[in-house]
Amino acid sequence: MHPSLGLIVVSGPLEVGAEQAPALLKQAGDVLSQMGVRAVAPTAVSDPSTAREVGASLGEVDALCVIAATWSEDHLVQDILASMGESTPVVAWALPGLHTGSLCGTQQLCCVLKELGYAYRFVYGDLENEAAQGRVLAVSQAAAARRTLRRTRVGRVGARLPGMTEVAVNEVALRAVLGPRLVERPLEWLTSQAEAADVKEAQGVWERARGEAGRVAVPDSAGLLAARYYLALREFIRAEDLSAFTVECYPGLMGQVCLPIALLAEEDVVGACEGDVNSAVGMRLLSWFSDGPVHNTDLLADDPEENTIVFSHCGSGAFCLASSRDEVVLDCCRLMDKGVTVQYPGRPGRVTGVNLVGPGGDYRLGVFGGEAVPTELVFPGNPVKVRLDVPVPDLLEGVAEAGLGHHWMIGEGDATAAFLEFGRLAGIPVFQPGLSAE
Repeated sequence: MHPSLGLIVVSGPLEVGAEQAPALLKQAGDVLSQMGVRAVAPTAVSDPSTAREVGASLGEVDALCVIAATWSEDHLVQDILASMGESTPVVAWALPGLHTGSLCGTQQLCCVLKELGYAYRFVYGDLENEAAQGRVLAVSQAAAARRTLRRTRVGRVGARLPGMTEVAVNEVALRAVLGPRLVERPLEWLTSQAEAADVKEAQGVWERARGEAGRVAVPDSAGLLAARYYLALREFIRAEDLSAFTVECYPGLMGQVCLPIALLAEEDVVGACEGDVNSAVGMRLLSWFSDGPVHNTDLLADDPEENTIVFSHCGSGAFCLASSRDEVVLDCCRLMDKGVTVQYPGRPGRVTGVNLVGPGGDYRLGVFGGEAVPTELVFPGNPVKVRLDVPVPDLLEGVAEAGLGHHWMIGEGDATAAFLEFGRLAGIPVFQPGLSAE
């Protein structure tokens, strides 16, 4: 994602340091750009008329970033926000300085924002301070995701799985709390679409997939069938402008839609398993925050001595998540002995695990951090072996106590801060199993 922030630097004309406002504005714009955040209508503001003009010119941005060069009258920001709407989050950034009053003025602003009901985040530090930048980036990503979800459509083919009550979704709460609209199709529709798919085009899809793998252990007939399902799902995604989807795959379509999910992930459309709409949304968020495809897994087995847990599922991970394409094996589904799954061990590196549940609409998020360590193909899917930041027993206990589900999305990089900020903006409790709830 490329978050957009309305950028203003406020100052009081009589205050020490007011003359630095233009230079701070330029520096802040450069810093945000380096972070991958777009600064919109950057303006130095010290009087009400300029504030009103800025508020009217900002249009739709993900959040407003207010940097205090000095103490300033809090009604300047109030006037800007009046033109932007109460849903606009605010980053209130204070700079160190004994005589400027930047910290004092920013705390005053936070008090007013609290009273007026605005979502805001206090940030303190020089513009080059990495911790301050990290917080601004996390808030920006969360605000962008929150706003984008309001325009997002999530597809489900079939229903939630019988016997998996936890993956039930409250469609009204999904829309009200998180934002996406649910678009549904029956399983029979998908099957008929796959049967009607163009044979030559399906052949091309399968040949492309074969060429991306290190080894193919399934017959072409299985690959061609999976390619037909890919074409059917792609048509659904394009026709309904979906950014995430899920399929009632267990047990009837096991191995039929794994390869399609893997291929579509590389086209920036995330796919969750087993009719789990909430996990599809969590997967979408993690993909945005980690800037790439993510793993859809179950929590399978722990090793307390190594402080690791192996996560995996049947094998629907994007090819690009493998350490090497040579490691990718196209093989049948382990429980059905048919179909095509994409199998390889997850590559080492920093990872974030995410869990989103709320069958009744009372949403809660779980998030953990850790280091993916080298592993073999210990499970016929996409096993990711994670050395946790917290003791394994504490995480397992925390997961159970928070009532989190069994589907975990694993993304590369550290997205914990972004999820904590997203939870604040959406009003959803975020649990860090083994640590605490935010």
